[in-house]
Amino acid sequence: MANIHDVAERAGVSITTVSRVLHNFSPVNTETRKKVLEAIEELNYRPSIIAQGMRGQKTRSIGVLIPEFTSYYYSELINYIEIEARLHGYLAIMCTTGTDPEREKEYSDELVRRQVDGLILCWYRGGEGRIQHLREILRRIPIVVMDQPEADFPASAVYTDGYKGIKKITNAFIREGHKNIAMIKDLKHYSANESRFQGYIDALKSNNMEASDNLIEESAIDVESGYNTAKRLLAKSTPSAIIAIDDLTAIGTLQYCNDQKIAVPEEISITGFDDISLARFVSPRLTTIAQPVKKMAQCATKRIINKIKHRNWDNKNFVFEPEIILRESTNLSKRSIR
Repeated sequence: MANIHDVAERAGVSITTVSRVLHNFSPVNTETRKKVLEAIEELNYRPSIIAQGMRGQKTRSIGVLIPEFTSYYYSELINYIEIEARLHGYLAIMCTTGTDPEREKEYSDELVRRQVDGLILCWYRGGEGRIQHLREILRRIPIVVMDQPEADFPASAVYTDGYKGIKKITNAFIREGHKNIAMIKDLKHYSANESRFQGYIDALKSNNMEASDNLIEESAIDVESGYNTAKRLLAKSTPSAIIAIDDLTAIGTLQYCNDQKIAVPEEISITGFDDISLARFVSPRLTTIAQPVKKMAQCATKRIINKIKHRNWDNKNFVFEPEIILRESTNLSKRSIR
């Protein structure tokens, strides 16, 4: 494997000159730069990232923590993050936390130890201990969170306004005459999902309707849990519409209704949140609230790279608009969406 000495010898220049070309921190005349670049290409030379980190230089790597790789939403998200990072010459290093705070702490500490230049957290759970840990990391590298944080969170955030999306679709059901609108909320009470649930509550209140306990159930975020939660919900109530906290839960709910010969949407309308690719291929196709995943990934990646380059930039929240995607799992009309 070629090293910097080999490049210098092939180009007929000093090691210092090769370093100047690699890092652009001092002018090098055009002819000399061309010789060095040609030597680098001929020798297939790749600078040592570890050595660069030991010298206090950037490693051009970004740590990305996600709850799981198997989720359709997160698999799409990390794909777009990786593509955007490569466009800017950065390597995205993915780690999965399983939504375990201790595992997240271990991975984030390890990524810092391995000298990543910045960190993207794809989910957020509050708490004083966690905030303090993130503050310690922020003293060394910038962080961007792709979730809705608490008000005092000390870093930039990129997320979709879930409160607005759920409130809008709840209001749409009410305009269409639905009286018993159920909600399947998040079992783990994450900040962003709690905000979505509050959108449901506030929509009911603004229409002088009460949120009945019989119309609210909690579920883990996966298809099987959605299936079992729908079973519990429909055993105690007869909703005309079910709003699920995410698409996987909604798909599980839809499958339970199909198995029980409950006609969707004639007897029950079902909607989710995210607009994962699978939502277009279930039967009936799922009405949902879309997050602009590609744009969010691009925004978060560009933001972390800019924060790496400009540590003094102020933190900022980038909030994307939700979009209601009407499909066959509901009878909602476009005129009811406003």
